[in-house]
Amino acid sequence: MDPYIERANLLLRHGRVNDAITQVKNALEQNPDNDEALAMYARCYFDKKEFDEGIKTILRAIAIDPGNPYYFYLLGFAYYRKSKPVEAVESLQKSIEVNPYFCESYGLLSHVLSEEKEFGKALQKANEGLAFDPENITCLNGRSVALNKLKRTDDAVATMQYALAQDPDNEFTHSTVGWNYLEKGKNKIAATHFREALRINPNNINARRGLKEALKSII
Repeated sequence: MDPYIERANLLLRHGRVNDAITQVKNALEQNPDNDEALAMYARCYFDKKEFDEGIKTILRAIAIDPGNPYYFYLLGFAYYRKSKPVEAVESLQKSIEVNPYFCESYGLLSHVLSEEKEFGKALQKANEGLAFDPENITCLNGRSVALNKLKRTDDAVATMQYALAQDPDNEFTHSTVGWNYLEKGKNKIAATHFREALRINPNNINARRGLKEALKSII
């Protein structure tokens, strides 16, 4: 990987988006058709919630390398965040078509389908991803959300306990576990997981909303 892109990736993981953009621009100055740099630039735009610019940028990367499933995953993520489920599903299905073993796309597709209240299909897609990688956190989260909505809360909790064993510091997993316990009426346990999610990321809106719900019943 280009050293500029490696540095950008590290900076982005630490929340230093503008510094990451500087590194990406350095890479693109050397090669304007560097699709990896364009994909990283798109991620930077997404972090800044500039989704339209990010979509334009990732489409440029796709035009250069249409055989990369990750690029279609990023496009699907952007449409998901823009509340465009039809476009998100189309992009994620394209990602899976390009590479059926790219499990992140199954997981995100599961989340999109759950938000569209297609819980059976959501569970199916999560399970398809887990058939390739039983420890994929995105698919485990997607499976748990779908199970919870299908009122199979015991299975949902068991799934997320397994996910926590794989990655105990994942904010999204703690948030999902919290909602599972909230559904079971175990509000104190739910609040613990929501608080842990917020400790990891104080800006996690889903966990903040869940904690508010949990505390209502505790009080």
